[in-house]
Amino acid sequence: MGMGEAMSPYATHSVIRRTLLGTVLCALTVASCGPRRPEVDRLVLVTIDTLRADHLSLFGYQFETSPFLDSLAAQGVTFTRAYAQVPTTAPSHTSIFTSLYPMQHGVLSNVQKLDDSFLTLAEALSEAGYETAAFVSTNVHFRSGNIAQGFEVFDEHPVKKPRARRNRADKYRRADTTIDAALQWLDGRDASQKLFLWIHLFDPHSPVQPPVAQRHEIEKQYKESGKRKFLKFLRPGHGKLKKNHYRKRIRKYDAEILFADSQLRRLFEALNDPQSNDLWVVTSDHGQALYSHGRHGHSKQVYNTLLHVPLIFYSSTGQFSPAVIDDVLVEHVDLVPTLAELMGFDFSDQRGETQGESFAPRLFGERVGRQKNFSIAQNSRYPQRFSRRNSASPLKLSLQTLESKFVLNTAADDELYDLTEDPYEHQNLADAVDRQIEREKLEQALVRQVETLSIGATGEEVDEETIERLRALGYLQ
Repeated sequence: MGMGEAMSPYATHSVIRRTLLGTVLCALTVASCGPRRPEVDRLVLVTIDTLRADHLSLFGYQFETSPFLDSLAAQGVTFTRAYAQVPTTAPSHTSIFTSLYPMQHGVLSNVQKLDDSFLTLAEALSEAGYETAAFVSTNVHFRSGNIAQGFEVFDEHPVKKPRARRNRADKYRRADTTIDAALQWLDGRDASQKLFLWIHLFDPHSPVQPPVAQRHEIEKQYKESGKRKFLKFLRPGHGKLKKNHYRKRIRKYDAEILFADSQLRRLFEALNDPQSNDLWVVTSDHGQALYSHGRHGHSKQVYNTLLHVPLIFYSSTGQFSPAVIDDVLVEHVDLVPTLAELMGFDFSDQRGETQGESFAPRLFGERVGRQKNFSIAQNSRYPQRFSRRNSASPLKLSLQTLESKFVLNTAADDELYDLTEDPYEHQNLADAVDRQIEREKLEQALVRQVETLSIGATGEEVDEETIERLRALGYLQ
């Protein structure tokens, strides 16, 4: 089954394997089969906010929402089982940049910020001789959350205080404006210097207001596909929302993805340089419930509609063995160790023990070196003074393998799901008699992991102006 044919994000994909000869040679000389470490001239990290993996056409979604990312994935390596550590923007990006779980780095919500004592990816790459630049689409999550540390250039949305609750221009800048800013800066820099470029696009996030062209394209595909087939496997859980209203909102969300995809193509084409060895990494910070399990947004739950993220690695020099990898589970905390192994920089000075494991060998078609077979996550936690409604939700912790998932709820019933048969987590098996051994095993594994993580970090709270901007984006009630 090809990438465009999958019926769910967990469907089995055909993976490009090594030749039999390569396998034999690797077995005979393991040392020679380690990951190559090319001199990366430019690392481009793209994070698309609130992007569900299963709404990309490369994951089998019925609409063509990601033609550029499809083409990038066809030439690179796509991990179909990649997961975030928390479904909230600032904590998730902090885990991406530190290789630490939220309870380690202490940023458990968007109203907290990272302590200066932690090492970030940007700081490590700056120390390794890379120019570091970020172009982000909000001014509420990153500088205020101290994730900007290590960037020499940090370009963010200039609006300081939102004026109209439903106007996107007051809250974040569109993908085209963010890419315009990046291209203008790139045009004036010394191209011979090594570069780490972080691009953050916010468009799929609410308020969803896609441009006319992309909205018309998705509407056209919707009419051609036949309404009866629309979102067949996503319908359970959209609650009392009228079906037509539900579908309309989903189409607007998809149009925003298509718009972000088109702007990334602009950046890619502008950066095209046959003399430069570029490494692209594309992911999202988290997904969006889209009315699954009775909710629209994110942050409060730990279902895979929120945690399952796309992850694409692309090398402009064709260093990697093109593949779709569906038999290994990876996490956001694995990104920094993988990049460190690929690029040769040091990340050993991190405060606390990093939890990520490099999956660099898999990028070259090798199956050595990786032992992790689980992912853990938690929901976001807002202090009570910011939101009584948010604080009312219990702390939720999850551990999942390729086949199963256990959710520990501190103030509600625990949950257990068979991800093979029930990928959208609608049938709780926690009380099933024949699942008690499995439940106990996963619960014990989760507790063991959590007990080893805390290093006493507590994220300091952001200022009142940032809190008001977060409230305007719908995070605080």
